[in-house]
Amino acid sequence: MKYAFIIFGYYEFGGLEKSFFNILNANLKSGHTITVLTMNWTGHQPEGINVITFPKVGITNHRRISNFCGAIKEHLAQHRYDLVVGFNKVEGLDVYYAGDVCYHNYIEGSKTPIVRALIKLTPRFQVLKRMEASIFSSDEPVKILAISEREKSIYQEAYGTPEERFYPLPPGIHKAPFLDVPKADILSIKQQLKLGEHERILLMVGSKFKTKGVDRAVKAIPSLIARGLNVRLVIVGDGDAKPLLRIARKTNTEQYISFVGPQKQVAPWMHASALLLHLSLKENTGNVIIEALISGLPVIATDTCGYANYITEADAGDLTPNTPFDQASFNHQLYDILSNTQRITQWSENALDYCKEADLSSRLEKVVTILETEAQR
Repeated sequence: MKYAFIIFGYYEFGGLEKSFFNILNANLKSGHTITVLTMNWTGHQPEGINVITFPKVGITNHRRISNFCGAIKEHLAQHRYDLVVGFNKVEGLDVYYAGDVCYHNYIEGSKTPIVRALIKLTPRFQVLKRMEASIFSSDEPVKILAISEREKSIYQEAYGTPEERFYPLPPGIHKAPFLDVPKADILSIKQQLKLGEHERILLMVGSKFKTKGVDRAVKAIPSLIARGLNVRLVIVGDGDAKPLLRIARKTNTEQYISFVGPQKQVAPWMHASALLLHLSLKENTGNVIIEALISGLPVIATDTCGYANYITEADAGDLTPNTPFDQASFNHQLYDILSNTQRITQWSENALDYCKEADLSSRLEKVVTILETEAQR
């Protein structure tokens, strides 16, 4: 089969981009021909794919998206594909991989009535809303690969999308890399951080620090230190640490926070840590939650994360409200958790037991089968 895969841009450390890359490779191995249509590709390019890079035209992001979609439309009119698969919201798709949260719900749920009314007058809103509606409106034919049951329900409430257009998918996390981690790798991390003998790591993983709620964790550190806990907040990912370090300096807690940049191997960091904090403001899924559970690392996450249900099902951590998020309440919640090492140990055991039985890995195989089915229609 001949597929067109559409993504705004690829870089190797993004969550959506990793899913895109894995799905691309799985379909290549199944013998399909893939052309990637994008505005940017940064990083390793697999053999056997054709990457067509379209210029970024426009000053604003929404204008670049609109122009990109226009160029895609012209390309698709001149080239025949058995299936057009989108990993971002664009018009003209056969299948959409639903890796983004619902824009309609985000605007309706996070703004005041006056602000919402003003936003809806902007060109940005009109472009993004049109792209989303071209996929999810009840009269559109696009099939949707749903990776979050929570977000699927939100889209259906917003657009009335029929149930039969969704293909529910399990997570697609390979367990092996997160199970067998050499002790030397864990020791190396502790030495790199110059960690104290009894100092515990609170880990965060993500490249968009503001969206991932890193500031919430940074603001919790002073209260933990003041109450006698020996912890280090470690952030793995690519982002602007300067404003967060300024927050820490105001409370003289900068020495308890380490930004270590992107890491190709996250598993050793998880095995070196006591807790994963995933305090996202918005999160369609949260693959890092699944990776942590497989590693036996308990998770504290906001309740808006699409994969928050796995934490509850596994009884391997706790949730904290995102709307509204109360910093003082979270600080107290985190202190109580860290003060109960027996509960943390039990959560870790629960996570490992849960992940032995749960289907957390079959997404790629199912996507390959779904795309083949849709291409033959």
